[in-house]
Amino acid sequence: MSLKPLFSTYRQGENRVTASLLAVLSRLGTDLTERVLGALLDEPELSLVSFTPLPATKGAGNPDGEIRAQFRCLLEVKTVRGALASESAAALKAAYVSKLGDDPSARLIILTPDGRVPKPLEAVSDARVVWVSFVKLATALRDILDDQDESAGERERYLIRELMALFRVEGLIDALDTVVVAARRAYQLYLTYHAYACQPNRAMRPVQRMAFYTAKEIKPEIPEILGSRRDIPISAEQAHSWSQSQDPVDRAVAEIIRRQLEAGVWHSAGRHDVYWLSPPQDPRTAHLARPLPYLGAGAFTQGQRYVDLARLKTAKSCDEAVARP
Repeated sequence: MSLKPLFSTYRQGENRVTASLLAVLSRLGTDLTERVLGALLDEPELSLVSFTPLPATKGAGNPDGEIRAQFRCLLEVKTVRGALASESAAALKAAYVSKLGDDPSARLIILTPDGRVPKPLEAVSDARVVWVSFVKLATALRDILDDQDESAGERERYLIRELMALFRVEGLIDALDTVVVAARRAYQLYLTYHAYACQPNRAMRPVQRMAFYTAKEIKPEIPEILGSRRDIPISAEQAHSWSQSQDPVDRAVAEIIRRQLEAGVWHSAGRHDVYWLSPPQDPRTAHLARPLPYLGAGAFTQGQRYVDLARLKTAKSCDEAVARP
């Protein structure tokens, strides 16, 4: 029998989710909260509080010890997909970074259920503004539950499970955020060039990640889609032109085209869609513990299929990853 979430379901959605998240983090303790926030911000060395014996201080003498808080973070939570799709809505929320003052270590986390960063937020130049998906948050929490060496006690694990239940009730972590592509040749090309190319204008949902299926298994590397260019000519001229661009995606795609042309990779002339992906060892690339086998008949996909990264990480087979709960 599935249990209802511990937290109230009678308050407005964003406030309920935010209050519940803060309630859990405040009860997890410093170490676990540092681990969660460090995972969200891709800052594994994040420290909320430092404890220093005999700290160096100005003036005569030194105290015997110091406890210092070192972090400030603002949260802006949206519970509806596409809520920040407009320029004006995204700009209004990103402007909250001004409340952080001139502290370079402070952060504004914009937490949404979208499968990938809302496009208007891509133009935000302040590195202190960090977009995070609920799927990424759920993955960080699930990593604690799965870590047998973690010091989390049963109380903390219970709170995390209840928070995850709330996320599911609110429909925040069931988004299909990863496209699995048939990759008989594409997987090796990804490992070498950190890219994926296909026929022009291929229908592809705006997801955050790409996974590669070949030889009856999903490969363990799940890179982030860093950018793409659709229906472009594959030519040395195109590569040279975009190498001079101010847009980092243009420059990255130009380098992908140049390297693959030099290596004779392109086996068909004409136009293609090209996706720029995070490299295998890049911290933005997610990893499965092992390749995920497909146990069914035929192929798991002969084109593309959409899955939830969080389920991929806990499934024992491709079949389990897409099974209805």
